Amino acid sequence: HANLGGILKELGKLKEAELSTRNAINLKYDFAPAHYNLGIILTKLGNLKEAESSFRKAIKLKSDFYTAHHSLGIVYTNLGKLKEAESCFLKAITIKSDYAKAYFSLSYLNYSDEDSWKKYLFSEKILENQSKSDLVDLYFARARIYEKAPFEEPEDGSTTKSSPGIRPTSPIFSKHADGKVFTFIGNS
Repeated sequence: HANLGGILKELGKLKEAELSTRNAINLKYDFAPAHYNLGIILTKLGNLKEAESSFRKAIKLKSDFYTAHHSLGIVYTNLGKLKEAESCFLKAITIKSDYAKAYFSLSYLNYSDEDSWKKYLFSEKILENQSKSDLVDLYFARARIYEKAPFEEPEDGSTTKSSPGIRPTSPIFSKHADGKVFTFIGNS
């Protein structure tokens, strides 16, 4: 039932996917991925309160389920619970420090009192062994943080932007396309 629910979800048959996934949970309640998948389905159906409950159950069954923490953060963001969302995104990167989607989501909030995640986001280490899709998420997260950074006027009179963890030699955004490299540099 869990596999069928996933297939139906991918086909866009969300009501059927919900029913199949609920049947899977009835057969094996302690299967965290089924609760997670139900949360995804319920989120897509717009049933955010029940999706929240499903993600919480998945996390209760498997506390290091970083994608469930991230998805719960998405639900909280949609419910306007930004502090709770931030907490979930931070938990996801605590579990998996290079989880690109959590950095992308945190960069949307960009309201955090906690800045250590920004320093890691701007490190070169985070770019290692990432898929192209995840690299895009990371580059856009960097660009979003950089865009929201305050303007500073250095002693030479030029206007620059700064962001935590950025040194004059740190690439903020680089994209490899058709052999071209685009790099934006910031000052701290």
